[in-house]
Amino acid sequence: MPDKIPLTLNNEVLSITGAERILFLLLILVGYALHVYALYLFRKVLQLFSRRIIFDDRIIKNFDQMGKAILTGTFIIIAPLIFYSLIKKPIEIKLGFSSILCTLGLGLFFMVLSEVFQMAKKIKEENDLTV
Repeated sequence: MPDKIPLTLNNEVLSITGAERILFLLLILVGYALHVYALYLFRKVLQLFSRRIIFDDRIIKNFDQMGKAILTGTFIIIAPLIFYSLIKKPIEIKLGFSSILCTLGLGLFFMVLSEVFQMAKKIKEENDLTV
């Protein structure tokens, strides 16, 4: 096994060795496992939707957990890259579009969707009581 694994960050080749490599790979594995868990929760929500169960506590909880899992997984994945770039090279701020921003936005979207479903459930219950 080679001592160094090439890794690219912002089109620059970085190299990590030893314990850093193991920690980095474990963090990436945990981050992607959280993304897979979010997909599993999304599948459960789609199954409930197919059974015409819409305003249910399980759906609200799953949307919230999906958002938190995506956000946590993304932060876990990018944490080693940020840490490595802070230690090994000077700080640069670049503006632009990144897939990380889309992933963070997706996590926030599911958390907001959870709140919207919570409010809609409350309004539906109030309407059912008034009839």
